[in-house]
This record gives sequence, C-alpha cells and structure tokens, in this order.
Amino acid sequence: MGWEAALQPIGFFLFYQVLKRVLNMAWRKFRGGQAVPLEVETNEKSIQKNDAPKEEEEENQNETRNNQLEKTNPKKKGTEEKKKKKEAKKESAAIEKNKKLESLKLRQERNKPWMAFAVIGVALCAVGAAFSWGYYRYGPLFFMSHKNKRLHMTAHDWDYLLSNNRRICFIGGHHRSGTTIIWRSIASHPKVAWFGEEYESGLDFSEGAFAQDVYPRFGIGAEFGGQSMTQSGGGIGQYALGPPDEVLWTEEKANIQAQVRVLNAFGFYWKRKMPHQALEDAQVFLEKSPPNVVLARYLQALVDLRPPDEQYSDGGIEKDTFSWEKEKKASSLHIPSFMAARSRARFLFITRHPIANALSHQSFPGSRWLSTAQLLGHWLAVEHYAAANAQHLHFVYRLKLETFASNATAKILHVWHFLQLSPLVDTQALAQDAAKNVRPDPNIKYREKYCKPIVSGDLRSIHAHETLISVFGENVKDYGYDLNDFCQQDGHLRDALDLPPTYAKPRTDGDDHGFVQTSSSSLNRGSGEL
Repeated sequence: MGWEAALQPIGFFLFYQVLKRVLNMAWRKFRGGQAVPLEVETNEKSIQKNDAPKEEEEENQNETRNNQLEKTNPKKKGTEEKKKKKEAKKESAAIEKNKKLESLKLRQERNKPWMAFAVIGVALCAVGAAFSWGYYRYGPLFFMSHKNKRLHMTAHDWDYLLSNNRRICFIGGHHRSGTTIIWRSIASHPKVAWFGEEYESGLDFSEGAFAQDVYPRFGIGAEFGGQSMTQSGGGIGQYALGPPDEVLWTEEKANIQAQVRVLNAFGFYWKRKMPHQALEDAQVFLEKSPPNVVLARYLQALVDLRPPDEQYSDGGIEKDTFSWEKEKKASSLHIPSFMAARSRARFLFITRHPIANALSHQSFPGSRWLSTAQLLGHWLAVEHYAAANAQHLHFVYRLKLETFASNATAKILHVWHFLQLSPLVDTQALAQDAAKNVRPDPNIKYREKYCKPIVSGDLRSIHAHETLISVFGENVKDYGYDLNDFCQQDGHLRDALDLPPTYAKPRTDGDDHGFVQTSSSSLNRGSGEL
C-alpha cells in the first residue's frame, strides 16, 4: 500500500529520534556533567572581546596620570603603589567578568529545558498526528508488519479448501469504474469472504494488490508524488500503456510457491471477515484490484495449480521448481495434469462509459494531470486486454456500471448466481439492502460537467468533443459504447451539433445481461465477441 509504505518508516524514524534525544537529555541531566552550550561559549568570547579594549584604555590613562604625578611629586607615588593599584583593578575586573558569565550561564540553564521540551513537544505532536491519521484511515492493521499479515497454510491446505466447492472471485476493470461499489454489494452475501473496508484491512481501497509481493502493482499507489510521478509512466490511468510483455501476465509465470504466498496473504484478510474466523464457512473468496484485468490469465493458472505429492509450506520450495511451462511441455492435454479440471477462479470485469471514466480519473489526485485523450487511450488498452484475456478464462462476467446501477438488485442476484452461491431465505432482501447504496445514474455529475459547455455553444468544447469522436469513436464502439451517446441523452446536444442520434452497436453475447462462461473443451475456439 502506497501511503502505508511511505508513512510507516517516516513515523518510526521520527519517533526513534525523539526518544533518543529525550533519553540523552535525561542521562546528561542525571550525570551532572553537562557541557557548556555553544551559545554560552560564544557569549563568553564576546564579553572578553568587549572588556579587553576597556582594560587597555584604563591602564593607559592610569600610566599617563602616574607619570604626570611622578614628575610633579615623585615622592608621593612610588613604583610599588602603582603595581598594587593595577593588580586591584585587574582583580575587580576579573570578578565582574565572572559574575556576568555566571549570570549568563544561569539564564541559559534555565531556558534550555523549556526550549528542549518545546521542540520535543512539537516533534511528538507531528508524529502523533501522522500515526493518528494512519489509524483513522487504515485502522490498527496499519501498524502491523506485512510479515505478520499472512497465514501459514501449505499448498495442500489450499488445494483441499478450494476443492470442496469453493471459488475465488477476482474483480477487475478500469480504475474509477465502480469496482468498489460492486465489490461491496457482492460481499453483502454472508457466504462471501472479503477484505472488509479500508479501515478494517489497512490497505488502500482494500485492494489485494497491496497485500501481496508476488506480482507487480504497475506503479499504482505511488501517485502521491504528483505530476512528476504520473508523467514518468505507470500508475492509475497509464499502467496498461506499458510494454505488453511487462503488462500482460500469463500462465507461464505461475508456480506453487507464488500460489501459496499470494493465497496466504489474501487468506489473512478473508479469515478475519468470517464468523469465528473459519475459512471453511465461506463459499466464495472475493478479491478486488482493477489491474486483475491484465493479470487474469496468471491468476486463473495460479488458483488452479495442484500441488505435487510432496508437502510444501509457505516459501518452502525453490522458485520455478514446479511451473506451468514445465508441465505444459510434458503434457499432451490442453489443460495440464496438475491443473484443476474445472477452474476454481471466477472473474468479474467492470467497465464504464469512457468519457465519464476519464473525468472521474481527472478528479482523483493521482491522475488529475492526464488529459481526456490520454485517458481514453488507456481505457481502450484496458478493454483490449480484457477482451483478449476473456478468450482464455473459464468463467468471466462482463458488467457495465451503468447497467448495474439502473437495476442493482437484479444484477446483484445475477452475480451471486454466477458465483454459484447457495440461495438463502432472505437472499432477495439482502440484495435490495445492498442496492440502496447504489446511485441510479453514476455519471450524472460528469455528464453535466462535460456536456454543459457543449450545449451552451462553446466552440472549444465542441471541437474537443468532435476530435475525441474522430480519433476514438469507432474503437470505442467495438466495446459497446458510443461517445455521441454521452451527451445526446439530454436531447439538446443533438440540435447544437446538428448530428443524428447514434447508438452503441448491439452486442451479440449479452454483455450486460449475462456472463460469458467457457469450459476447458471450448478454450480453443474462444468465447464469442466481447
């Protein structure tokens, strides 16, 4: 997690420095051998410098006066008397100087503790504020080490758990496309184990990508660096535009060690959210991270790996000792022998109108610097990966945010059916309660912001909109959306642009109304248009 990783070292370092200074000061105080501060030494030198010219001037005046007296009356003023007067003056000057130094030291010693305590107080307040903010947002798990936030189950333990009619559902899609609200709605079923809210999980947006250290995060979570971080590539709104061999993770990278490490990291959070912390009580384990859309093939292979006869524990085998690639070469079947015959992975891909998705990105601190054209290009890249990966997935459900929001109760029930969750007596009521938190029109705010200047006749906005249509319009239609439809719902834009109404081309696979399901026997021929 980005903020956790940034704040924890800073907070611990400040706390260590403050504690070290307090203990050092206490030790010096009790020891009693406190050195004279640099300020006192500087003031001493300044006093000596200021007093030296005065003493020389007085001595010169006294010598002149004595010489005159000796000339007039040499008997009254002898040499010994002069020496005595000089010594007396020097002693009085030294005593006076010592008094000044002692008073200065006393003032410095009186002021020093208060100044030190003031600095310590300010530092403690800063550290306390940082830790309070972390606790307020991320909860107590924010202060727990990543090493302590994982289970210690073996590959055989996970294989046995998932073989008993249990599934893992990965939610992916575009950032800012409604993955969180849909994830929260699905998790309202009592047989679904999820990560919990951000305060419960201690992770940014409770995304599993921040809980593991096996596959990449693509720079997501590091956008707090601002424009310079965003422009360097990676992160929200840009990660899918990277080199395909870095962005797309496939089956060849899956191995048993990675499976155990990832599932033990996820299992820690799943277990905390189940009654009595029993993983056996769940039928579906739910994980949500938008980049799952480019990691889908890898995640499916990771979940479906079957352990060999030997017992392996977390991190107990050498990397790549048992991998997809080696077994695929040794097997003549389409699905290698060590893979589950029926996939235990389910995928839910969420999409949203590209213009609304782009405007939502621009309202987020980590991607506000990106232009609408850049974000539409990234939207198309994510859709391309989703469509390509769907051809290799056993179970995938494509869902538009707009369709989900328009009839949330029915869609929640449909997704539960897709996940093969056992029906309950109050299943309908649970779905209706979850649907109450879904806004019927999630794009209305962005439609008003984008379309208002176009409807009002702003030539610059109209030209920008027409440019987007000419550059991206046809490609966007391939994925079930039409850029013209975003504003034409108002009816006024059609007259302002003098354009005929257009509609997204119809889907042939029931994209918003069902799910694409394939089996191992149909993987070679694909799963239809996406």
